[in-house]
Amino acid sequence: MAAHKAHADEIQTYYFANLGARFAAWFIDGIILFVGVLVLSIVLGFGFPNLFGLDDFARGTLLSPYDSPTIGVFLVMFFWLGGGIFYHTAMVANYGQTLGKMICGVKVLTVDGAMPSWGTSFLRAVCAFLLSRQILWLGYIWAFFQPQHQSWHDMIARTFVVKA
Repeated sequence: MAAHKAHADEIQTYYFANLGARFAAWFIDGIILFVGVLVLSIVLGFGFPNLFGLDDFARGTLLSPYDSPTIGVFLVMFFWLGGGIFYHTAMVANYGQTLGKMICGVKVLTVDGAMPSWGTSFLRAVCAFLLSRQILWLGYIWAFFQPQHQSWHDMIARTFVVKA
């Protein structure tokens, strides 16, 4: 359990979060994001039955390739990516942690021990969604081999996840 001192003039010492707590927080945030995207997709009229064209196909009203559910799939992916980046950015910038991190007792700090700014939080979220996750989850697997348990997005944004 490695420690990281926040500032030379502060007494506070932080302990890096273990990977189990980080995974649990990620899982909880995933459920929150899934529910949010599901509700939004239903409210906007391209809910999951309609998303895959099941309603239109069953009624025989899927008339042309332009009526295909592709736009619904694209919109759900856009809301998942955009909503996820916004959620993680706003929560980390304002509170230092997402709801999942709050429940699991971990938070994000910069390498200087400060709460991440909006810019740092945005960079961290974008890199998490577009880099750490998209390349076979290697950005997360990398954390298993780092003493501070930093994923790629943490290293790029110069952040740590620590026990709250």
